[in-house]
Amino acid sequence: MCNLSAMVLAEGWFIKRGEDLIAALKSSSTNEKQDEAVASHIQWMETNDSTNIPEFDSNLEWLNCTNPLSFKDQLQGKLCVLDFFTYCCINCMHILPDLEALEQLYSEKDGLVILGVHSAKFENEKSSTNILSAILRYDIRHAVVNDSEAKLWHTLSVQCWPTLVIVSPEGRILLSLVGEGHRETLLQFVGSALKFYKQKGRNVNLIYIVNNYMRTWPFPLSVPC
Repeated sequence: MCNLSAMVLAEGWFIKRGEDLIAALKSSSTNEKQDEAVASHIQWMETNDSTNIPEFDSNLEWLNCTNPLSFKDQLQGKLCVLDFFTYCCINCMHILPDLEALEQLYSEKDGLVILGVHSAKFENEKSSTNILSAILRYDIRHAVVNDSEAKLWHTLSVQCWPTLVIVSPEGRILLSLVGEGHRETLLQFVGSALKFYKQKGRNVNLIYIVNNYMRTWPFPLSVPC
């Protein structure tokens, strides 16, 4: 993995920029002010090379999509919301309605991809069979990658489950939202960011990657916790 983004989520400047943006969004009296705050934040973040997102390891298992995904290929030109979760974490399950609300508002056709990054806490959570059971149980319809050794988690210095990381169409880390209770901020930021990139003509990848949601699997499923 590239080391440029190592520990970026734990950097003081990154945390401060995110806190300032969230405060600006909460105080915005109009949609125009909200869009301006997001645009200013994105423009600043895109000037910092340390926000480049590392690639996924090539040997990971991918669920709810037909092929492995790459930030330099299928995900290029998409605004990506990465959901760092593990299926036995109740707080992770609590934000699934937030992601579903986002999916109902925007799709790949709008330039948005939601991607679950399963980062296990316990040994049994590393099993793709168990993760697939959870996908069915919770009706998760976006792509999920089983990062069983939590390599991307550690590279970015993610601190807790759940954490959302929003990545630009060029592969820059724009914002992280830690824990529950960020639905309004998530919807505001994504909506304004999609508008920003559309105006800049930078949502360019029209390849649809999560279009084969499956209900049958090539191996038996077990019931997760």
